[in-house]
Amino acid sequence: MSFADAAPLSASEARTSVVSPAPTRTRPAGFWTRVGATLIDGIATTLIGVVPVAVASGMTAPSVLVAIAVLLLLFMYLGYAPVMLAINNGATWGKQACEQRVVINDGRAIGFGRALVRELVVKGLMGLLILPYWASAIMVGVRRDKRGLHDLIVGTRVVRDVSEL
Repeated sequence: MSFADAAPLSASEARTSVVSPAPTRTRPAGFWTRVGATLIDGIATTLIGVVPVAVASGMTAPSVLVAIAVLLLLFMYLGYAPVMLAINNGATWGKQACEQRVVINDGRAIGFGRALVRELVVKGLMGLLILPYWASAIMVGVRRDKRGLHDLIVGTRVVRDVSEL
């Protein structure tokens, strides 16, 4: 049978797009995928932030190189997550690898200001106070919407989304 012999498709049979429908943005990212993303981000920030400091301080490097390495370390630990969430569609490298992203409750992009508050202020304070940090981790594990304390405070959620990463 040749192409010319084929019967035309009816309107209900014809595909309207060659692109598959995007997955829903409301499906929350699970506990273990969030743990995996956190581990990947921890490894990335350590390698990119600590290795240059170790190399620069271990050799007879000019103080300017050591200062640059220390600034890189500070950025990786303080600025990596907020900057990546803001410019990379709500995903750090770890979240991107685990097919997830952070969005505002209505599904819009997180933006730098909210990402900064989420990552540094809320998570930072929770990390210093240990109990809220663990309570937040348990909340992600047991809540149906998989939102931790930091997500509830800032109005965000982590969703599984492979369509725009």
